[in-house]
Amino acid sequence: MILTVTLNPSVDKTYVIPRLDPGGINVVQDTHAAAGGKGNNVARVLRVLGRPVRATGFLAGDAGRWIHRALVAEGVDSRFVTVPGETRTCLALIDPEAGRVGEIREPGPTIARADQERLLAELPGLATACSFAVVSGSLPAGVAPSYLAAVVRTLRAAGLSVLLDAKGPALEAALQAGPSLAKPNLEELSGLLGRPLAPEEAPAAAREAAKTWGVPMVVSLGPDGAVAADPDGSLFIATAPSVTAINTVGAGDSMSAGLASALAEGAGLAEALRVGVACGTASVLTEGIGIVRLPDVDDLLSRVVLHSEPGPRMAQD
Repeated sequence: MILTVTLNPSVDKTYVIPRLDPGGINVVQDTHAAAGGKGNNVARVLRVLGRPVRATGFLAGDAGRWIHRALVAEGVDSRFVTVPGETRTCLALIDPEAGRVGEIREPGPTIARADQERLLAELPGLATACSFAVVSGSLPAGVAPSYLAAVVRTLRAAGLSVLLDAKGPALEAALQAGPSLAKPNLEELSGLLGRPLAPEEAPAAAREAAKTWGVPMVVSLGPDGAVAADPDGSLFIATAPSVTAINTVGAGDSMSAGLASALAEGAGLAEALRVGVACGTASVLTEGIGIVRLPDVDDLLSRVVLHSEPGPRMAQD
């Protein structure tokens, strides 16, 4: 079983609005709602891939209860800590005629220190029967970056491999806790290394980050695919098949699900990267957020192009 941790979940709503006019009246052509937040998106895709999933984090109010019911309906073992307030709602606005997607994100509730400690205390029990965890998403108000490191450290102490998908100070703090894999995008990697990065710099930057923190890195590059680097310098580059994107929101979470699914089954980093890119690409073919169709994944998996480069020490051998 795979455990997903979402500290700042949301009700994710998608509005399809042809000819979106920010200053006028807009008629919604279609709408979708899903249990969101990055970890919950991961959980949903993992269920499509046939993996048993347990989800935790913080939920509040009517929106939180809706998320719990939605996850259960999708076959996810929902074990969230209930907190005061109201879980946020986030909107994705798709204009199919202009080919544009916009987002509106609410901040979510403030999490009290006592509730943060309660989740940490429950994590070892939640990790029972799990071998892998995905810790992903933003931090809610009241939660310090060091808390994410405590979450990763607790899960590692419980014997789980941990995939980390975070950004900014939370990412840097949690890397100190020794996750099994980190999955920043190029912008997040730029923040981690403290300098702007062009896409063509991603391979070298991924190697640098993996060596610096001693953690394998997968850097997502949107429609260009992704690169992965081991601390020993080994590098893998996966090129995504060319597709017409409908909604790119949640594609990174779908990639995380593919990575976690493959790694939990014992795959190496190269094969996990291939599955991750296929899942991320499949996600952009639907209007919903973090939704994939298994036939799309299977088709795309056969078309992901993978290249590898050995690390310096391997090359010398």
